[in-house]
Amino acid sequence: MKKLLFKILIAAMLLPIMLVGCDNGESNLPTEAPTEAPTEAPTQAPTEAPTEAPTEAPTQAPTEAPTEAPTEHICQGVEWVVVSEPSCTEKGEKKLVCECQKVLETAQIDALGHTAGADATCTAAQTCTVCGETLTDALGHTAGAEATCTEAQTCTVCGEILADALGHTAGADATCTEAQTCTVCGEILTDALGHTAGRKATCTSAQKCTVCEEILTEALGHTAGAEATCTSAQICTVCDEILVAPLGHNYVDGECTRCQQKPKKYFTLSFDDGTTQDLRIIEILKKYGVGCCTFNINTGLYGADWTESVSDMVGTPVSHVRFTKEELETGIYDGFEVAVHTSTHPSLKYYDDLPLSMAVAGINNEVKKDAANIKTLTGIAPVGMAWPGGDTEFTDKTIELVLKYTNIKYARCTTSTYSFALPDRFMKWYPTCSFSDAKLFELAQQFIDAECTEDMLFYVWGHGFEMDIPWSHSYDEFEQLVKMISEQEDIVLVTNAEFYELFKSTIPS
Repeated sequence: MKKLLFKILIAAMLLPIMLVGCDNGESNLPTEAPTEAPTEAPTQAPTEAPTEAPTEAPTQAPTEAPTEAPTEHICQGVEWVVVSEPSCTEKGEKKLVCECQKVLETAQIDALGHTAGADATCTAAQTCTVCGETLTDALGHTAGAEATCTEAQTCTVCGEILADALGHTAGADATCTEAQTCTVCGEILTDALGHTAGRKATCTSAQKCTVCEEILTEALGHTAGAEATCTSAQICTVCDEILVAPLGHNYVDGECTRCQQKPKKYFTLSFDDGTTQDLRIIEILKKYGVGCCTFNINTGLYGADWTESVSDMVGTPVSHVRFTKEELETGIYDGFEVAVHTSTHPSLKYYDDLPLSMAVAGINNEVKKDAANIKTLTGIAPVGMAWPGGDTEFTDKTIELVLKYTNIKYARCTTSTYSFALPDRFMKWYPTCSFSDAKLFELAQQFIDAECTEDMLFYVWGHGFEMDIPWSHSYDEFEQLVKMISEQEDIVLVTNAEFYELFKSTIPS
């Protein structure tokens, strides 16, 4: 009995160590059970038996003795199971699990370490291809030469533009002789423009650049023609400018000491307005073969009837009707000079006080336009005119405008000189007298009888309607005047323009 109790006690002490149930937690046993049972029983009993037996025996023996010892758990299939995967920088974990899901052991899995990607560049870091962690920071650019006007600043490593080209800073605009350059780098931005040649050089004017006015060719200078004579100026053979004015006759005892020419008597007529009475005047002139008459007309008043206003002006009924354009186109004035009397017969001094542009426009409309219409009618451009309205309706400023902006070279006035002197200037050409003047025939006779010791001019002007006024000279008296003048062999009959051409070199406009 004592031996049985001792064995039970020993088994109770060893059982917790040797045998552990599957549901009691993990086991530290090896993964496989021993292949053989121990061959021998313990060789030695415990060194000491209990010093004394229990003082009392159990009051009751167990009802049943164990019939069989407990069965041991032996792990058959085991495997490592990953609990957490390792990363580049963190360890993982795994456990050893048997087929019954008992965890026999746990262990760490080493971190994988980074997988380096492409090398770092100027702008991109080197990163791990697995986790993306930066392994090497971007290197940053290495700046090359500073940006200039035309070249950008770039990275010497990767070539990326760090600063755009600055662009040129334009200097002064290009001129005829100087290029436009950049004020920073000096590069030419615009070539020198070169000169723009103006009018060719003349005798008196250099050729200049129209932009900068630099002289490109000096004035050529005049080329003198034949020497001046009594009636002819010395002129430049290139530009026709007068170099020496005509010397004029030097009459002594009725003969010029230079050219031996004898002085002459000249006779001319002019009638204004272009009225229907001119038909009768032309008839009389043609009867005696006299063409020394100039008719001054208004082409802006074709067919105008001023009978009423003219009758009021002269104090008696008189017709004043201008020719129509169609009538003039039939050639009424063929064989005679037709000159300007302005388009609409205004007072031209009205334009004196206007701004220049308006004044020029007015002069062109009245004088230049009338001249153009006359050229269309007759085929001849007029060079002269009669001032409309009389001598109070123009001024020296008016003369200046007409000379500068038209081709008119002479202009007849209305104030009588009662002399046979040549005019001092053609734009103020005063006549001897009017046709209606009471002294007409007296002056005519004086002219015929006068001894000609110098050039003389008898100039008679008027209006055709005056011959219809009772107190004026009639058509018959006009015919008498034409007859007596035309019979004189020493009188030269000229139109106004013909006389101008004869004396334009010695008498200024």
